[in-house]
Amino acid sequence: MYFLRTVPLLLLLPLLAAKAPKPPDLTVVEFSATRGEELIGIDASVRNTGVKPINEGVVIFHFFSPEHEPLTTQRTQLEERVLDPGASSAIHAQMANVARAVTVEVDATDAAGHTFRMAAGGPFPIE
Repeated sequence: MYFLRTVPLLLLLPLLAAKAPKPPDLTVVEFSATRGEELIGIDASVRNTGVKPINEGVVIFHFFSPEHEPLTTQRTQLEERVLDPGASSAIHAQMANVARAVTVEVDATDAAGHTFRMAAGGPFPIE
């Protein structure tokens, strides 16, 4: 009888021990993309919501067509060389104007190419 009660509990242990998803490393706090004649101006703010400092962060912008087809990817450095946990960084960038681009999504890596988990990364409209 003990066996019949123990086996179902043992089968449930892996479900109970499942790890919760890790929180994001970076969160987009504000974002605005404005189209000019030759450039797309981007004004944004990101916050380090992770537990480790981000060294030499690189912000990656993926531009998409109205059909959500990828058109191009452009990059810029974070203004702060080291972004400590809880700290924010402003992004003021001018990117090449991409014909047909109507939305942009945001990702980030460090200088070594490690990808960060991003929260609230878009898509954002290009005005």
